[in-house]
Amino acid sequence: MTEGANPEHRDRRPVVVWMRRALRVQDHLALAAAAGTSCPVLPVVTLGLDERSRQDTPRRRFIRGAIAKRDDSLRSMGSRLFVLQGDAERELPAFG
Repeated sequence: MTEGANPEHRDRRPVVVWMRRALRVQDHLALAAAAGTSCPVLPVVTLGLDERSRQDTPRRRFIRGAIAKRDDSLRSMGSRLFVLQGDAERELPAFG
């Protein structure tokens, strides 16, 4: 039987968790709530494509490092961090 044919699996659509400002995994309330469901969880961060976001500044290096650490942390739990580039209002609906 395919997954779509089983009524139990119809409601198991992935839950997209936008990690907008809080990249911490340990105390991220939305991430914890999503993890408590039986649905797959897709943690997402969006990065703008404007000129400022492409500059190599200490802050941008810090952000890139924080994103890499979160991805490592999530991978150790069997997940991963999805990084989308572009406007969040456009990218998130297209992703989910």
